[in-house]
Amino acid sequence: MTFLQNSTINRKSFRHRKVDNKKPLRIYTPGEINEDDCIPVSRAGIEIETGVEKEEEEEWHLVNALKLRTESMEKGATASGKATIPVPTSSRRISYYADVYQTHKWKKPSTYVKFSLPVEECIGCLYCMDEKDDIWLAEHKQKNNSTLTEDQFEEIMQHFENVAKNKPQLLAKKQFPSWQDCEACLSESLLVLKSEAEKVYSYWKNKRWDRLKQYQKVGPLMFEIKTQEGKDEEDHPWTCFRRRELKPIRRTRRTETASFDKLRKIRKDINSGRQIMVHVTMREKTKKQKIELDRKIFEKECTARELRKKLGIRNEISHEQPKVYIYSFNLLVDQVYL
Repeated sequence: MTFLQNSTINRKSFRHRKVDNKKPLRIYTPGEINEDDCIPVSRAGIEIETGVEKEEEEEWHLVNALKLRTESMEKGATASGKATIPVPTSSRRISYYADVYQTHKWKKPSTYVKFSLPVEECIGCLYCMDEKDDIWLAEHKQKNNSTLTEDQFEEIMQHFENVAKNKPQLLAKKQFPSWQDCEACLSESLLVLKSEAEKVYSYWKNKRWDRLKQYQKVGPLMFEIKTQEGKDEEDHPWTCFRRRELKPIRRTRRTETASFDKLRKIRKDINSGRQIMVHVTMREKTKKQKIELDRKIFEKECTARELRKKLGIRNEISHEQPKVYIYSFNLLVDQVYL
């Protein structure tokens, strides 16, 4: 048995609605249903999902195949074999497959992780000579008949830079590591150039002082990419190379605004209740202090009466009783009369 709504069975295109048990539904037997009514038809006509992009839907073979399929659906016939979309065959063999795809026997490596060094340590020395370094190195070779090469000079300068970077306590005071500190950290490859490194150290230190006077900051000789944003460094020439993080723009919707207002109201009510509880606590503490003072006053009066009886003092007490004020939390609580 098939259930169809009366208002929609006579139309080819209709908007699908949920089945409602409160509306009357007509019952049809299989013989009463027309086959044309079972074909899915939209308002704009027959639409078939092609599965390709919109720009490729106008391809001739695809259009022809869809057209024949639509006609066969309308007539109730099959369109198999009449229209096909040409595709390359995958059954034939390629003669030059072995030349293009060479087979290599896979060998299991000894370790999956070959090394875990940072990129800076893998690419070698980071220090690059500039024009001033070239002039100084040429003069140094001419005066001392030195055989110091450019690569060795860069390694020595990089060593001094690393030592200075590892001593931030000195850089904070605008000081540089001494030659003894640099000498203690020389590697095996630089120990051979110890005499040359001592002469390069004086040049490196003077160059760092010149940079300090020029930029008013203690920084490395090689410029680095700026990775942190500073409020007072908007005019820094290297600010354009800083790391930029894309912050997602959050759109405020009505539901979020309403929820925010509710949360703000709840927080306000909680704070108000908290203030009330604080004031109630202060009031109860003040009442307790008042009761304790009343008890002490009563005890003092009893003690004074006993002393007057023992000593035989019968002086009349003045009717004008002094007033005693009790202050708690800068508030006048009550007046107690002796």
